[in-house]
Order: sequence, then C-alpha cells, then structure tokens
Amino acid sequence: MLGALIGAEEAGDGPERVDISAVEAVADDLITMIREEEERSLRRANEVLINNRIDSLRQSVEIKERRIRETMMQLTTKNADERIVRLHQGRLRKLREQSDVEIARLEKRRGVSVGYRRIAAARLEVG
Repeated sequence: MLGALIGAEEAGDGPERVDISAVEAVADDLITMIREEEERSLRRANEVLINNRIDSLRQSVEIKERRIRETMMQLTTKNADERIVRLHQGRLRKLREQSDVEIARLEKRRGVSVGYRRIAAARLEVG
C-alpha cells in the first residue's frame, strides 16, 4: 500500500496528475491496518490486566473470608453473644456483595477501542 503512495511519483506522474482520492484511500487502508493491530495488542494487554486484577481481588476476598470464619468459629466455641456472631455473618455477606460488584465493574472494562481522526493532509515537494 505504501508503495502505491510512493509509486505515483516514481511512475512519472507529475504533481498535477496524482489522484488525491486514491492516495487518501491507500493512506486510510494503511491507517486502518495499523489501528486494528494496535487494538488487538491493547485488547490482549487489557485482558491480562483485568484477569490479574480479578484474581488478586478473589485472593484478597478469600483471605478476608477465612479470617471472618475463624473469628466466627472462635466466638461460637466461646458461646459468645449471638448478636456478635450475626455481626460477622453480615460482614461476610457484605464482603461477598462488594466483591461481586467490583468484579462486575472490572468485567465491564474489558472492551478496548482505538480510533483515529484525520486532522491534516499535505504534500511536500523537495527539490
């Protein structure tokens, strides 16, 4: 494609004969290819990042859940007040709910979109 841009001048066409719409089409195709490759690359990197964050969140929640359950077991064996046990059950439930919300928020961030906007076109003659 880039050869078509360069080839117009090399083929002996003068500056007056270059079809700017053809040059624009070739440039657009080239930019589209570059954009698509960049989008694929960013999508892969984003997938890894989101997966790592979700895994980290799940590990953190598991550790916190384990601590809460251990506390509840200790309270149960000590015949602690039932209200205190329910308080920790509520903490456990809230932790899971917050975890689910955070995972859903991260899942929504999986999409990647790369765009471009042509802001100028120029022709340079060196001579």
